[in-house]
Amino acid sequence: VYVVLASEEYYDAINHLRSNYMLQIGSKAMLVTLMFAFTIGLVIFWAITKNVRQIVEVMQKFKQGNLGARIKIQSKGDLKEISRMFNEMADILTENVKKLKDVEVLRRELIANISHDLRTPISIIQGYVETLLIKGDRLSPEESRRYLSTIHESVQKLEKLVNELFELSKLEAKQVRA
Repeated sequence: VYVVLASEEYYDAINHLRSNYMLQIGSKAMLVTLMFAFTIGLVIFWAITKNVRQIVEVMQKFKQGNLGARIKIQSKGDLKEISRMFNEMADILTENVKKLKDVEVLRRELIANISHDLRTPISIIQGYVETLLIKGDRLSPEESRRYLSTIHESVQKLEKLVNELFELSKLEAKQVRA
């Protein structure tokens, strides 16, 4: 009886050790598998988001003033469409900025021309008025009339220029249709 009971205890002890050993091996294998799956998951996630990161980097460059920044279209599907749309919008914005710069150059030239055109009649008026003031007593009535006529013509030219300038400013403000 002792031998039978001892062998049962022996078999119970061996089975208990085996189950513990299998539990340890199983838990270690599960831990290794989880670590491997986590690593593979991170690599796959990095690969999937790589194109999105590149798109965001180009958008940041564009936002910071690099108007030549464009997305190299490498992906497929929705990311390709987003890249294409961004590049089109960037091209439109760049073209609009160029047009605005051209308009600003034209505006400066216009202001320079207007100031020159306004100075001419003002200088004529000023010169003839000064002549009338200085030599008013010594001028014949015919010369005075001619000087006053020249002043009057210059005032009319000046008024015409000012009215044209006013119309131009109203056109720019879209108050009057061309």
